[in-house]
Amino acid sequence: MIILCIIVANNSLTWKNKKVTIVITKSYRKEVKNIVLNEQLATLVCVAEQGSFGKAAEKLFLSTPAVIKQMNVLEHKLGLRLFQRDNRGVTLTPAAGILCREAKILAQRFESAVEEARRAQLPERNVFRIGSSLFKPCQPFIELWNRLGNNFPNYTLQILPFDDDHNNITEIVHSLGKRMDFVVAACNSKLWLKQVNFCKLRDCRFCAAVPRHHVLAQKARLSMSDFYGETVLLYNKGDADSIDALWEEFSIHPKITVKSVGYTDIELFNQVSRSDSLIISLDIWENVHPSFVSLPVDWDFVTPYGLLYAKEPSADVQKFVTMVKTHFDCLTNV
Repeated sequence: MIILCIIVANNSLTWKNKKVTIVITKSYRKEVKNIVLNEQLATLVCVAEQGSFGKAAEKLFLSTPAVIKQMNVLEHKLGLRLFQRDNRGVTLTPAAGILCREAKILAQRFESAVEEARRAQLPERNVFRIGSSLFKPCQPFIELWNRLGNNFPNYTLQILPFDDDHNNITEIVHSLGKRMDFVVAACNSKLWLKQVNFCKLRDCRFCAAVPRHHVLAQKARLSMSDFYGETVLLYNKGDADSIDALWEEFSIHPKITVKSVGYTDIELFNQVSRSDSLIISLDIWENVHPSFVSLPVDWDFVTPYGLLYAKEPSADVQKFVTMVKTHFDCLTNV
């Protein structure tokens, strides 16, 4: 008897006119199942990103029926309804949104692990690894590097993109000093500051992100009375003094409805773009979404903006931060 480890429909095949018995172990079946499931999750993420089965099929070099079949099999396998289907097309259900979010995080962790493994087998190189996302772009660090980088002639920069959502940013904060050396961000979070160091570059101002279809979008500047009768979305209180001060200000204006949100990310902007609510945002985010205008408000509320880095940084990371602090007076435009 010939024993092969191969995937077949009925555990047997004919080879050179002889019946060959196929033995597939339980562990191998599980491994194959996981591989197929991972491919189907990747297809689900692609459908979510592309917005339709047809566009996802083009991206994946598959036929549209093949993509639809994968999604039907995935729904059946998981016992979940993943799509709302109507005459306008398909939209993701909340269950599918959760799967996509977690699949992206797992894929990013795997890519980071592969990158770290590759670095481990190469000769040690001097690299500052800079995290970058839509809400936490690396451009301010690059401006710092252009001014101070000549003090680190043996160093290069590596830009590491990441998805900017609540779950992932927690992972990014934990990874400082491991996967990344620096992230440039607004930070007044007591929770974050227990885990990382922070070098302030400047303050950024709180403003109002207003949907372009909203009547207030025509204004050049807002006052507190402009918010009367409106619904305002503001980050949870209790973790940042700057946010708590805003909550206190809004509390003395009962004509304003204030709702708490867990995190300010692109998904929040996408959801609010279809409503009449306003988001309390930051001036540094004025161009994150085309459906919003960022308007200054008649108040003095600000939050610190600067470099996040590990609680126990490497010697060269600490050297760079010290140099930034020493030369801060000449970096007021950063």
